[in-house]
Amino acid sequence: SLDIGGGQVNVATGGALNNAGTLTANNNLSLLGDFINQAGATANLTNVTIGGSGYNSGTFNVNGLVTIAGPIAQQLGGVINIPASANLDMSNPAGLFSWNDGTIAGTGAVGFSGGGSFNFAGNGQRVIDGLNFSFNNLTLPNGSLTLKSGSLTLSGATVLPTGVALNLEGGTLTNNGSLDVAGTFGLTGGAFAGPGTLSMTGGSMNLPAGNSVTWTNSGLLTNTGTLNLASSAITNAIDNQGTINLGSGLSFVNAVTNTGTLVAQAGTTTLFSAGLTQQAGGQLQLNNGGVTGNVNLANGSISGSGTINGNLVVGSGTLAPGFSPGAITVTGNLTMDANSVLNIELGGPGQGTGYDWVNVMGTAQLGGTLNVTSYNGFAPPAGSTYNVMQFASKTGNFATLNLPVARSLVVSSLPTSIRLAMPELVVPVPVPTPTPAPVAPAPAAAVAQVIVAETRLEEVQELVAELKVEPPRKSDKEPEVEACP
Repeated sequence: SLDIGGGQVNVATGGALNNAGTLTANNNLSLLGDFINQAGATANLTNVTIGGSGYNSGTFNVNGLVTIAGPIAQQLGGVINIPASANLDMSNPAGLFSWNDGTIAGTGAVGFSGGGSFNFAGNGQRVIDGLNFSFNNLTLPNGSLTLKSGSLTLSGATVLPTGVALNLEGGTLTNNGSLDVAGTFGLTGGAFAGPGTLSMTGGSMNLPAGNSVTWTNSGLLTNTGTLNLASSAITNAIDNQGTINLGSGLSFVNAVTNTGTLVAQAGTTTLFSAGLTQQAGGQLQLNNGGVTGNVNLANGSISGSGTINGNLVVGSGTLAPGFSPGAITVTGNLTMDANSVLNIELGGPGQGTGYDWVNVMGTAQLGGTLNVTSYNGFAPPAGSTYNVMQFASKTGNFATLNLPVARSLVVSSLPTSIRLAMPELVVPVPVPTPTPAPVAPAPAAAVAQVIVAETRLEEVQELVAELKVEPPRKSDKEPEVEACP
């Protein structure tokens, strides 16, 4: 270790003071030349001026005013500790503070009295732990930036390219401009504030269950990436064009418009305080989860199994319970408009498990098209029935019915249900062949008369034969007759 109690340390031109152990310097000491604090080393500087550039990879403790007068200051790793009332200042007008890796901690300040600049370089893991940073038009080139405590204020256009991570673990992140994230935005603690807009342009946001984030950011949130959200009240209006996985304890304070995919995960219920509107291309997938609030399915589809705690209006969209098959419950009213479609699959005898089921606890206003298809080759047996829709009351009926061609299903619109039925088989009854009436035997006297008649006929025929005389046979030569003289 080296303790320098003041004065001046001269470093030869082109040289540097290289600390690999412990250096303590104070009392307005001037280090004339570059200063390098290596990994594993510790530098304790109080009211010290570094005449050249400064490079830190170890532990750099700033007390009082520490000035870097050279053109470069680099945080390459380790930690720079700047406690309250301490200041690390760049006095060179062309000075550049470059943060490649490591932590800047404390509640002091990094200043630019000469008008220098701050930038991020390299691909390290940068951590703000206590200081207050403000950036205008920041582009984080590589690596990550994590706010553990203190504050980070972003103005202008802030860009996080693909592969770059912004992490909020504590402190306050204030977005006053536009924050464009193509990389990763992770939030587990702290506060996310400001009126700026947030665009997830193919990137991902992770707001896990059990987080302690206070979310008050109020600009429009546009998503074309993937958001994994839970345990928060999101105060932005949402334009979702990507995927949002809805976790437990999640609510949206303002309106949500969906042209992408919303996934209500198993065992969760998401509150849409200002309602959910779905447009063309949008999908609401109920993976045994639910949503609370009024849903306007202007277009797109709702599928899966789960609950909509509110009213559901299906405009030009498709309601398709299950992922073959399933059940959807609507606790309010259901309106099926003229261009709406309800898809029902029959795959077995169980309601909601063997065939699709829609359970409306309020009033069902029916219209549009009902499509019924067979799932997995199921053939409904004769006499079977399927209540595919249940409701407290209804108005109207489906205008178009598309039923399986090979089946003879009958659709019945009952007061509290829509029922499909397979008629009973009608077995033809064979017509019996009539049995001829029995012929009674002839009486004995009649039989005797017939025998006598037959005997007499034979006697007559014999007598005729005996009396028969052959006609004279003509001789071969006629006698000559002489003429009389």
